[in-house]
Amino acid sequence: ELMGRPPAYVHPHSLVSAASDEVVRQVGAELGVPYVDDLYRDGTIPLLPNDWYATPFPWEAQAAADAVGALKRMLPAITSNDLSLLIVHPGYVDAEILEVSTYSIIRARDLELVTAPESRLLLRDAGVEIVSFSGAGLL
Repeated sequence: ELMGRPPAYVHPHSLVSAASDEVVRQVGAELGVPYVDDLYRDGTIPLLPNDWYATPFPWEAQAAADAVGALKRMLPAITSNDLSLLIVHPGYVDAEILEVSTYSIIRARDLELVTAPESRLLLRDAGVEIVSFSGAGLL
């Protein structure tokens, strides 16, 4: 309601348990949208690795992460699939994010990845089309 439209998909983020898995799956079914985890768990969509993430993930490592470079390394995997999924955490870093999330500085790097002209050029030159869940025929 806040966004003026239903979500394109549902995803439990990092809060996964058997109970939460089932609740999120039910919510997706009620809304008529995909539950993302089921799509990569059952092989419908290959999940690309976020190899620039680490655990633990100190701020210094997040700041040094090269998400655009990782995209370059992933191109062979991306182009070998008809459809691929990459989960990232793009956003802006503010005091609230620093207080509530260990994925803080990396959000700026992920935002760079999804907004950098270089990323779009890499994908375009490789013949990759960015699609939405509805554009991928998943809705």
